[in-house]
Amino acid sequence: MPYPPLSRLNRYDILLKSLLILLFDAFLGLPKPTTVDLDTRAKTIMLEKKKKEAVIKKFATHAGDTGSPEVQVALLSAEIEELQEHLRDHKKDFSSRRGLLRKVSERRRLLKYLEGEKAERAEELKRKLKL
Repeated sequence: MPYPPLSRLNRYDILLKSLLILLFDAFLGLPKPTTVDLDTRAKTIMLEKKKKEAVIKKFATHAGDTGSPEVQVALLSAEIEELQEHLRDHKKDFSSRRGLLRKVSERRRLLKYLEGEKAERAEELKRKLKL
């Protein structure tokens, strides 16, 4: 048996193998393998803090307001727009598609609640958000 089974390889053997592959690729002039930065990927999907603060400031009903239905609907609308952009590029990302549907349903429920409580505020919000 010229090679030991994979279970017998220790981490030093795997490290040595990885280094040899990188050296051999560098010798041949091949590009380095790319890694996926998960922080960057998450930032492309999530709403940025500055944009979120701007939306809250624009739709707040009073100072320090972060939980009124208007603010929640506006934040959900901004997140929905971000997810739509993401899904245009990543058509097979079904978990993000599920998240999009969940946000749309939540926005619809909040708008329905707002229409029942104060219809004029709901109509003004729809007009501002172009819904």
